[in-house]
Amino acid sequence: LGQVWVLALLAFLLAGMTLVSLKCFPRAGFLGLCFFAFLAPASLLPIVGQPIAEHRFYIPLAALAAGAASAIFGGLARRPGGRRRFVVLLALWALALGLRSHARNRTFQDAVRLWQDAVERQPDNGRAWNNLGLVLSVAGRHEEALTACGKAVRWNPSDAQAHSNLANALCALGRYEEALGHYREALRLNPEFGPGYSNYASALNHLRRYEEALVHCRIALRFNPGLAEAHLNIATALAQSGRPEEALDHLRAAVRLQPANYQAHNNLGNCLLELDRKEEALEHYREAVRQRPAYLPALANLGFTLIDLGRSDEAIAAFVDQARRSNQPAAALNEFAALLAAKGYGVEGLVLARRVLELQPDHPLALNTAAWILATSTNDALRDGPRAMEFAERAVARLGHNPPTALATLAAAQAEAGRFAEAVETAQRALAGARQGGDTALVARFEARIEAYRDRRPWRE
Repeated sequence: LGQVWVLALLAFLLAGMTLVSLKCFPRAGFLGLCFFAFLAPASLLPIVGQPIAEHRFYIPLAALAAGAASAIFGGLARRPGGRRRFVVLLALWALALGLRSHARNRTFQDAVRLWQDAVERQPDNGRAWNNLGLVLSVAGRHEEALTACGKAVRWNPSDAQAHSNLANALCALGRYEEALGHYREALRLNPEFGPGYSNYASALNHLRRYEEALVHCRIALRFNPGLAEAHLNIATALAQSGRPEEALDHLRAAVRLQPANYQAHNNLGNCLLELDRKEEALEHYREAVRQRPAYLPALANLGFTLIDLGRSDEAIAAFVDQARRSNQPAAALNEFAALLAAKGYGVEGLVLARRVLELQPDHPLALNTAAWILATSTNDALRDGPRAMEFAERAVARLGHNPPTALATLAAAQAEAGRFAEAVETAQRALAGARQGGDTALVARFEARIEAYRDRRPWRE
């Protein structure tokens, strides 16, 4: 408020000087009048979404700049060499202003930098902190976003949107219980805030409180029937509650409202798949992949469904096509191969792993993936212990430093080849590495495998 009074007094002072100048110094007064005439239309518009509106002064300041240049020229023109001095001075002035404008434009080119600049200039401006939190969230910098949103709430505790954004930042960090309190405060401040109810329901879904989530989703849709996120959240609650048919209606509504929402298409595909409508599910998985080729859940769902329908060649083609779009095709192919193997699609996973080895014969991760499939597949026709050992030994040699996962694969290959004593020894080395890394889940898996090898049982997965 203090800043507002200072600016208001300055504006009245300038207006008074303009009126006096119009009478005593008409030319100067005319420039002042131009300044206010250009500024007035922009000033009648409310400042929405940004606490710094310096661009409104760009055209008005042109009048003052012209007046300053005219005054300097008039002062120098009467002196010997004055015109030349004026040109030099004007060039230096233009260069200085140009450099300053260039530096300022760099700030405007990056949203995070822009709002960081805003809070540096106005550290008590809640709206600036709130906007900084939003752009940091979009950039995936959630810890920094949480700090910024916290300051937004501190400076403007009655802002429902600020509380909601703070809750969103907490959710992005998995702190759903803490987020609920800020969602409740946002809804207390604005009881008709539809997105707030939807976000609250999303947090409840993550906490598996589905009945409460349904209540808040329905309130959100009452205030905002066209809110796609609310339809998605209510569909999640319904699906998790064992009501996929009802969820389907809301997912279709979400896709209708946001046809370019690739996650909505993927979720709709999942729901259709649960209802055993695989061909329909494929349509939406394909659309999700078309919209966002790098979205792995949709690509994986597309591939798995195609394989289940007996169309493995199409699935492999989809994975290969996506890998080609990647900056690292071999790494992408191996990631898909490992994913297929983990889901039990060993044949297709091995095909992709071998595609990687065609591109890079010594790719250590692809060697490890191929060895794991050959050693542990439940498909008797697919397993090949000696070949698995060859791949696994090469993977360990390429990776170096006794990596636990590669050693575990080598142990599985040794067990498949009937060399159980070696398998136990190798698996114990893998176990030691897992313990050193503090990975308790990996330790438990390796211990179970060691017991199997001691019982002379190859590992199947």
